[in-house]
Amino acid sequence: MKMGRPKIPKADRKGKMTGVRLTQNERKAIDSAALKEGLELSKWMRKTLLDAAKSVLDFGSKNGIMKA
Repeated sequence: MKMGRPKIPKADRKGKMTGVRLTQNERKAIDSAALKEGLELSKWMRKTLLDAAKSVLDFGSKNGIMKA
């Protein structure tokens, strides 16, 4: 019997990382916003960035692929 975490499907894996430099006050604001929404920082950042991208880009294409 295998034990451990089940494998995540390839399409659902998050393998790329992006960094951004913030002032101390910017970081405090972001941490506070994530805490207020009850999310881990990385989940809050992912959600917020994707929401912003969706407001700018067309998601109406086939296969759910973003168009610029």
